Amino acid sequence: MVFKILGFLSTVAVLFWVYYSLLGGTPLLIAKYDTQNDSRLVRGFFHVHYRFLIVFAALGTLSIFMTDNNLLASVMLGEVAVGVAALAFIVARMDRLRGTMIHPETGPDQTTIRSFRQLLSGALALNLMNLLIVTWLVSQSTLITCVKTPPDCDLNQRIDGQPVNCVHRCSLF
Repeated sequence: MVFKILGFLSTVAVLFWVYYSLLGGTPLLIAKYDTQNDSRLVRGFFHVHYRFLIVFAALGTLSIFMTDNNLLASVMLGEVAVGVAALAFIVARMDRLRGTMIHPETGPDQTTIRSFRQLLSGALALNLMNLLIVTWLVSQSTLITCVKTPPDCDLNQRIDGQPVNCVHRCSLF
């Protein structure tokens, strides 16, 4: 039961965190990136985002795996993979671009700034796809368990024209 609760909470945390990153990352597209602090903020935002995503998803993977829900455990493991890959490629590329965005003599390099914005847009698109796919896969998974009581009850069964007292009892845990 503890693993189901922990799995549910980590799934909610992953969905919330990805949604938050979309809302928080979108305004970063309008920054001018004419100082090092602009790019440092964006890089820091995504660095923290993907680190938390890895932690929440890894916790969810382990706890959901213990409840034998293999589909949802696979989804959470995929989230860990997305976070690791994004740290390795997106954040690392942001670091490389940050070093060449502002030249001491010539000022901001517009080509590099455009590349940085495209990378930021790609990261936000990845997060949007991630949110949609994970939401759909979680909806296909069985987080909630329902049983009919009594067990042999037929919801369409009638006695003397009255429906039989069948009840679906659902539980998250």
